[in-house]
Amino acid sequence: MRNVLTIAMLLVFSSMVWAQPYQSCFGKEKTQWNILIPDRYPVATIIQTVGAKESYNGMEVYRHPNRLNNYYREDTLTGKIWDYNSSIDKEYLIMDLSMEKGDTFFLEPLGGWKEDYVIIDSIYYDEYNRKTLLSDTQFNGDLIPFYMSFTEGIGPNTGVTYWSSGYYAEYLLCLFKNDTLYYHSDLYVEAYGDTCEIYTTDILEISEVSTEIRYFQEKISIELKEPTSGKVELYSLAGKRLKSVEFKNRKTVTLRIGYQKTGVYLVQYVDVGGRCFSEKIIIQ
Repeated sequence: MRNVLTIAMLLVFSSMVWAQPYQSCFGKEKTQWNILIPDRYPVATIIQTVGAKESYNGMEVYRHPNRLNNYYREDTLTGKIWDYNSSIDKEYLIMDLSMEKGDTFFLEPLGGWKEDYVIIDSIYYDEYNRKTLLSDTQFNGDLIPFYMSFTEGIGPNTGVTYWSSGYYAEYLLCLFKNDTLYYHSDLYVEAYGDTCEIYTTDILEISEVSTEIRYFQEKISIELKEPTSGKVELYSLAGKRLKSVEFKNRKTVTLRIGYQKTGVYLVQYVDVGGRCFSEKIIIQ
């Protein structure tokens, strides 16, 4: 009996020794993701930043960079990260390093994306001994195809905001921890060079092309300084495109949005020359 207990204790001790935590994807004081979002502008880098770990509802979490009801929860023993929505008390798994080759990782159907799961195709370790799970599903990030992956200490190569923003075609360009560059995508270095911010279009001030943006009677009206062609779109703050209209040689553009819930929305304008601007509006 004593030998059985000794063996059992050794097995427990052995499992405790080998259960080493993964590297955290968050910095102790600050984490910054430079994320390329091709669907927001023709091509532009969006910077998402979170601060130090804090406590919420008995959980240790990181506050979402731009959604008041969302937090990130991380378990470094399993390499899992969840996007937690406090308004509905539900969380969504956005990364899992404990999976094996051939396992299925389910993507929540958000933003109308056609894919709802990926299959882990291979597992490898990079030069820094960071574990990476590579999927079999190819996404189109800024016209440079890539395969969705999860990497220890870095997170999804779509960036951690991919679920809440609704864009699986996002791509993580750079990751900073405590203002120190921790990761830089080799894929985009080949395409754009050694940079963490990419703009292939002019980001304009509204006053440069428009004199007024008005919302009334379930429609948005934009008065332009001169006739032009392009498109105007309405997005939720979660990044989901709600309405869109294309226009040709117009000085006044009207976007009929129908009934929308009370809240803050994003109006985005892009003309045929690739120039764009965005403006938040409040619908009451």
